[in-house]
Amino acid sequence: MPEAWYKFPVFYYTNAHTIFGLGDEIPYPHYTQALDFELGVVVVIGKAGINIKAEDAHEHIFGYTIFNDWSARDVQQVDKWR
Repeated sequence: MPEAWYKFPVFYYTNAHTIFGLGDEIPYPHYTQALDFELGVVVVIGKAGINIKAEDAHEHIFGYTIFNDWSARDVQQVDKWR
């Protein structure tokens, strides 16, 4: 394993059950000085399904919204150069 991995193993982690609203304070992780965000378009699924045909997918969509995906850019940089 690269040495950087032992210092801080970086991986993608998300929590779709944690959502902050307009004006909410975003908790700042202690291990980063470069918290950044990127805009994302989200499809909200409103109907369960399995093995859904592409032409039937629209029947399962409840709506759309815009989200910001927060990332620790300085931590990602270390992982990028492994």
